[in-house]
Amino acid sequence: MALSPKVSTVSKEMTSLLSSDSPYMKQAETRGKQQGNSRGLLNSSMGVGAVENSRISAAMPIAQADAAAKNQVAMKAYDHAQRKETMLLDNELQQSNMNLSNSLQKGVMSYGNELDKDKQTHSTGLQKDLASFNTDQSIRQMGYEASANTQGKYLEALDKITNNTMVSINEIETAQGIPQSEKNKMIENTVKRRDADLAWTRQLYSNMPTWDFNWFKASSSPSAPGKA
Repeated sequence: MALSPKVSTVSKEMTSLLSSDSPYMKQAETRGKQQGNSRGLLNSSMGVGAVENSRISAAMPIAQADAAAKNQVAMKAYDHAQRKETMLLDNELQQSNMNLSNSLQKGVMSYGNELDKDKQTHSTGLQKDLASFNTDQSIRQMGYEASANTQGKYLEALDKITNNTMVSINEIETAQGIPQSEKNKMIENTVKRRDADLAWTRQLYSNMPTWDFNWFKASSSPSAPGKA
């Protein structure tokens, strides 16, 4: 999910202040009228301009302070959300890796138990067939290991993409001489690129023949001793 801080601007805060009817703005308007009156410009266009300039001059430092304070709060909230999203992704990757490991162990144990049982129930005269069966089990196990390796590489790729994204975002946030608005755009683009890379990587690996554990078809391997 792409995140973006809800930033404010001096222009937005100025518009809000100038459109308000606060006592502070009224005081600034009064000062402007007094200045215009002292110059004999009370009802002229220049007098109106003096009033507006007085309002703008009074509003500017407040707008700058308000915008800075709101942006600071927004960036803290954005950083918290970004860290939370990264933590969730890391937990998902760890859980997925654990599930893959458990699935591989169960598969190997299942085929190992089947092999031991077949060895105990067949006579010495079936040693040739048993050898073929052992080969079949080895191929099956290699098939499972190939699938585990494919999905393990996929998890490594996801981890690399996520780490690179965090490094890029940190470099953008700490860069000097770049307006905050540009930083926000750069961060948003970086997150979008990360999401696209994750989707592309998922499609790449899921289309590989060894992605699923059942990719190996046992029907092409030798039959077990005593089986048709």
